[in-house]
Amino acid sequence: MTRHRLPWIVAIGGASVVLGMLLVMSLTTEPMLSDEAYRKIAQETTEARLFLKKYPQATVTVDRSGALAVDFRVNAFAPTASSRVPPYLRLRVFIGPQNRPTLRFLDCQGRLIVKDLLDYLRTETCLSP
Repeated sequence: MTRHRLPWIVAIGGASVVLGMLLVMSLTTEPMLSDEAYRKIAQETTEARLFLKKYPQATVTVDRSGALAVDFRVNAFAPTASSRVPPYLRLRVFIGPQNRPTLRFLDCQGRLIVKDLLDYLRTETCLSP
């Protein structure tokens, strides 16, 4: 009789573990917001406000391909089919747990700036000829 109960006990135990894992995942996973909501969250950072004040024409895009991030990018000139990649400056703001901005960096044509971002933005000449 015990041999017949063992499969049921194993099945119930396994189902309990799976249900417990799903419950934990649902409690710890942040709900996905719209791109517009993530743009607004990132635009509240001091770095983004300064970037957009200096470059109001910057494009703002949400990147969900890896860690969630919002990119602010400005090109020195519009790229064409025959042109090389134009000089650019990009601010990347990562969105972390609880949908809050976390890490930030600047990218000046492939050169990463990770410290003193505000000072760099105030004095940068990345897009100068």
